[in-house]
Amino acid sequence: MLKRIAAMLCIASVLFIVGCAAHVHNIGDGPPRPSRPQEEIVERQWYLLWGLVPINEIDTNDIAGDATDYQIVTSMTVVDWLVAVVLSPASIYSRTVVVKK
Repeated sequence: MLKRIAAMLCIASVLFIVGCAAHVHNIGDGPPRPSRPQEEIVERQWYLLWGLVPINEIDTNDIAGDATDYQIVTSMTVVDWLVAVVLSPASIYSRTVVVKK
């Protein structure tokens, strides 16, 4: 019985780890090197129906402004997981979008 529970916990943790994927897109040469200061703008994308229908629109071109070299990172953060725990019965989820320029 203990081996089954351990196996189920192991499988469940692997599924959660796979869900923590981040998508990184470099535009131009990407963000400036660490020697130069970086500006990070963080926005939250909201979804309805378990991620099928976006509620708000995040325009990364507007966020980047005049920058030609920047990076866009979309991921599920700890805050997004907490939102999912609370709002999943209403099928509302979020994802964090970070623009580094």
